[in-house]
Amino acid sequence: MLQRAIYVSDATGEAGSNLLSLVQILGVSDANNRRDHLTGVLLFHGGQFLQAIEGKRTDLDRLIRRLKADPRHSNLRFLVDGPAEGRNHGEAPMVRLQLNTGAHEILGDDALSDLDLPRAEALLRAAATHTAAA
Repeated sequence: MLQRAIYVSDATGEAGSNLLSLVQILGVSDANNRRDHLTGVLLFHGGQFLQAIEGKRTDLDRLIRRLKADPRHSNLRFLVDGPAEGRNHGEAPMVRLQLNTGAHEILGDDALSDLDLPRAEALLRAAATHTAAA
């Protein structure tokens, strides 16, 4: 059965201030997710990460353990971690999303950590729409 986790966290150290660090995170995530048959999207904004990950429970649990131990972020807050009817973000192992006009309208002046699940999902959909069209 397919599972989905969506979380928000605070970037720490270079992860929050260095584009090279973000590129490294995406590269390692892509390789690990391919190996573990996970798919995901990552949005970075205002020193915070918003990530959605989908896959089998055992693979998702293994990733969550790695995330909790990762020093590049702190204050992980899961908005959802449970069954999913299907993949919401395609088949790519890891996609970096960026804020666009539609996503900015959803987020407003709020931080990613201020989002509840419905707004987080809407934000990810809006950002993914821009990424797919680019």
